[in-house]
Amino acid sequence: MAISKRKTKSSKNIKANVSPSKSIYLPFKEIGETRFEEFTRKLCNLVFPKYERFELKCSKGQKQFGVDAECFNADGDTETLLSAKCYDRTPVTAAKIKTWVDDFFGEFEIHWKEKGVKRFILAITHDGNNDLINDEVRNQKKVLKRHGIEFQAWFNSKLHDICIKDERLVYEFFGATVLPDYYPHYKTVVIDSRAPSAGLFGTDFTTRPPDELDALKKSNNKSVSDLIEIYVSRRRAGNSSELKTYLTEVKTNQTEWQTLTNEVQAKIHRLSASMALDIGNTELAKAETAYAEQLAKLPDQVLPALIAYHETGVDAALEVLNEATEPSEFELKVALLIEGDRLDDAIVV
Repeated sequence: MAISKRKTKSSKNIKANVSPSKSIYLPFKEIGETRFEEFTRKLCNLVFPKYERFELKCSKGQKQFGVDAECFNADGDTETLLSAKCYDRTPVTAAKIKTWVDDFFGEFEIHWKEKGVKRFILAITHDGNNDLINDEVRNQKKVLKRHGIEFQAWFNSKLHDICIKDERLVYEFFGATVLPDYYPHYKTVVIDSRAPSAGLFGTDFTTRPPDELDALKKSNNKSVSDLIEIYVSRRRAGNSSELKTYLTEVKTNQTEWQTLTNEVQAKIHRLSASMALDIGNTELAKAETAYAEQLAKLPDQVLPALIAYHETGVDAALEVLNEATEPSEFELKVALLIEGDRLDDAIVV
């Protein structure tokens, strides 16, 4: 096959999805517009636990009526509505605040009036320390109050104060690299060949008797590996939630994580990368792959190829697999060639 070869970056050089920032707030605008909507839905779950369910209003082809998330009470009323505004380079102004509220209220009489709405929230990736913006927020509070609706604006400070209460939520949307900045009990990644059990969230086990530590490691590595295989098989059957939950539990349990070998830790990071790709989060996938490669050599180039596929497309992924040698690489290569309508090339792989 005549496939042009382009020098690709090693995942060792790929930065984590969010670098530690000098800002006192989590870098919300780096989440991206689509994932920010899901993020704010989960924030509503933290702020309003009394509600029965929390839904995104973002199905393809479905009109959103000025909102991105709905909070339903036990009677099925949408008491609280949220509009998510993830703005990176475009400036947020007082005029935009008014426009966004107008967009919502323009749909109120048509769609929301009979649905029990009591609260409307704007979640905005912007600092709330601008006088003009705050004046407009105050104006819009008065406007909506006249119609029996409470208006809230969640700027970076509010978003941060809510999110920081849930470590797992921080990890899910911002990755492991930010955890030590906000939670002192976490350690950053330290790769040391003399300490094969050094981990991301570990404590110092050097004071334990060697025989006790060895027994603990062997037992824990086997049980974790066995459970991973069980959850992976269930994932293949269509149930990914159990694996995702278990991987998060292992990585955030500092005692358990510290006892795992580099190889098992690397496998966990590779699986986390794969699951990040399932939801289209390539930045998290790159970060997890980078962690995995620091701990142990990648068994193949499948993950880098899948990341390239999600970021750029079939051709970029095929270039990563240009020198495929592993069965898993050939299997992916054939699938990519078929998707690229290159059946003749797929046959001869």
